[in-house]
Order: sequence, then C-alpha cells, then structure tokens
Amino acid sequence: MISITELAKLFSTTIRTIRYYEEIGLIEEATRIKGMRYFNENEVIHKMNNIIFLKSLHFPLKDIKMTLENSLFVKPLLLNIRLGFVQIEIKQLIDEINQILMQLQYYNWKPLEIAENNIFNKLNEGYSELSYKEQAIDKKKTVSIEDSINFVEFYKTWHEKVGIKLSDEHIKTIAFNKNIILTPNLKSAFQTYCKNIKGE
Repeated sequence: MISITELAKLFSTTIRTIRYYEEIGLIEEATRIKGMRYFNENEVIHKMNNIIFLKSLHFPLKDIKMTLENSLFVKPLLLNIRLGFVQIEIKQLIDEINQILMQLQYYNWKPLEIAENNIFNKLNEGYSELSYKEQAIDKKKTVSIEDSINFVEFYKTWHEKVGIKLSDEHIKTIAFNKNIILTPNLKSAFQTYCKNIKGE
C-alpha cells in the first residue's frame, strides 16, 4: 500500500491532483486506514505512469481515461498517433512562417531573432513608458534634431531591454518605408535621426 502523500511525492505532483484523478476515475479509489488514504501500490503506480505517458503526448484527461479503459492500450500506436499530430502541427507552422516572411518582405523588414516566448508580456509591461515618450513627440509643433535623436535612441534601448535588438537597417526601414504608417511627428523623428546620425 502507498499513501496519497507518498504517491504525490513519488510523481512530483500535488495531493489535490491525485484526488482529482481519483474523482474522475483515472485511478482506483483510495482505501481509508486510520484516517489516511492508501492505494494499492503496484496498481496505482502503473496507472500513474500511463497517465504521465499519455499527458506527455498532450492527451486531454477525458481521452486519457478512455484510452486507459481500452483493452487495446498499445503504446507504440499512441506514439505514432501523436507523431502524426506533431507532423500536422509542424506543417501548419511552416505554412504560417512562409506567410509571415512574405508579409515581412512587403515591409522590406529583415527578420529579427526572438529568443524568448514571453516577449509580448515584457512588451506590455513596459509599454507605458514608451507610450509617454511617443505622446511627448506627437504633442510638439516641430520635432528638433535633438528630440529625434533622443527619442529614437530611447526607442532602441527600450526594445533592447525586452530582448529585441533593432539594427540601423530596421530603424531606416521604419523611417523610410512608406508601408509603415506612423504619426507625422514620429515618422519625422525616425527620418531626422537617420539623416543626422547615419548620414542618410
């Protein structure tokens, strides 16, 4: 016999998770002994291993239950099914990549390397500071060379902090590509920056 606490520790999960598996019928019901919940050790460990295996294939819990109840539970076949799903997902991602690359070509934008998958969260967290600078530029009647240089340098530094390193080529694209629409003052700031710092 193995207690619910020992089982949770063995599989690095929570007691709540084990109880939930028990409630929905993924594992056998526990037996109470002196107020403690115990499972048949060999049976429950075998079930938990299969649950973890199926979860690793991204099976939802309802499908895991159905699969475990199927007498023809064949691991290689399930792996093969998951392989098929992954191959379909890869094809869909490749199609999406090609579509995105075509759109970037429209803007004459050189693709940047993005190393973190939570970059949108970082962008949102710090956006208020960048927005304040943008509004300050937009409120000016005329944007001076100094204003332009200060703003674009801040713009580059702000992006670098969140993991996006904009090159001079990217700044030039923002400044002069007619398909990238900005407010007149912001467009002017980027163009002035390029003309005065990079000699465009």
